[in-house]
Amino acid sequence: MFEGVFIDLDVLFEKFQREDFYIIGLYYNKDKDTLFKEIRDYDTEDEWTYHNSDEELKSNILAFLDTNDYLKNIYKKYNILNYDMTNNRNEMIDKIMGDIKNEML
Repeated sequence: MFEGVFIDLDVLFEKFQREDFYIIGLYYNKDKDTLFKEIRDYDTEDEWTYHNSDEELKSNILAFLDTNDYLKNIYKKYNILNYDMTNNRNEMIDKIMGDIKNEML
């Protein structure tokens, strides 16, 4: 599992077969203002965002949203199973785990 990193799947699939990996995609459908508010509402000292100034965080959010859009297109391009994590994150994680378990049986 890679979380919080950007992997260029176009480059990866030039070197490896798609079937060599079990890949799922996660994305969010939120605007920059909603993300900013939620991050600040749930920020703790353990989060990398905690020590960002508001301006730094807003800049990071814009970059995140650009990457999010790119990845949604990649998921379509490579027919990668993907999940919208916008609402009920914990329930969605349970669903993903169940889907993975069923796929592996």
